Amino acid sequence: MTKAKREKILFDYLKNYREVIAFLQNRITEEEYIKIHLDSNGKNIYPWDELYILYNKIEVYRKLLLKLSLKSRRRLLLNKEVMGFAIREFFIRYNVSSDMISRFIGIKKEKRSTRIMEEKQKISNPQLVRTLIQKETFPKELVCFLAILTRVPVDWLEEEKPGGRWTTHHFNFEGVFKVKEDQFIDFINSHNVEEHDVKGVIIEFPDEITLFLRFEWIKGAFIIDLFNEKATLIEFTKLKNLLQGFYMEIGYTKTVIPSQYNFIFVCKNKSSKLVCLPFPLLNF
Repeated sequence: MTKAKREKILFDYLKNYREVIAFLQNRITEEEYIKIHLDSNGKNIYPWDELYILYNKIEVYRKLLLKLSLKSRRRLLLNKEVMGFAIREFFIRYNVSSDMISRFIGIKKEKRSTRIMEEKQKISNPQLVRTLIQKETFPKELVCFLAILTRVPVDWLEEEKPGGRWTTHHFNFEGVFKVKEDQFIDFINSHNVEEHDVKGVIIEFPDEITLFLRFEWIKGAFIIDLFNEKATLIEFTKLKNLLQGFYMEIGYTKTVIPSQYNFIFVCKNKSSKLVCLPFPLLNF
């Protein structure tokens, strides 16, 4: 990479980061901030380069996510810089409808004919007391998986004003893999190490300790986030012992919840390519 290209990338990073600060200080609106990443049709075409800076400034990242509306927060989180996948790659790898994601992030509204039909149903049903479902809903397994993928509590993808607690209840859905202690190594070895994939995994031990893990296979290596709320040395040691025999780099990372730190295990063969994490791996 030439010096000029490196300087151009750095300039773009800093330019977009300054827009984040301007938005947080109410000098520009949310719409003005989002628009710097969009084309005239409202599609994401410009990178969210500022996220690479925000990962090193987790407090600013947290404030940005909380200040954004729900749909804009979803739009930011469902980007390559956060997910690790380009959005089209995400559609293909996980067989997710682009139409559903467009509605999820608010760039494609419900069809007018559907709304008219619902209004007619209300008029023709004099016994109607109230509508139980007040907003458009999406498959729970999709929202739960996106929370694991983007490393945020699930309510940050569901609520305008999310709570301030780290949770793992979104691991209790059909798309999460439940693995017993003695099946763990076979589970790892059964995966194609060259295929980029993310999975939510629960490991259950006979002593009733449970580990909630985010697994990501990439470039012949795999990264494990220990998602347990305020994990202790007990959970940390359990996971470390399971990974004996792998070449490991261990650290921790901050999250959007100030009180929550997640242990990170980067496991690879010595011949594996360098794995670049999207966030700083902090040493103990």
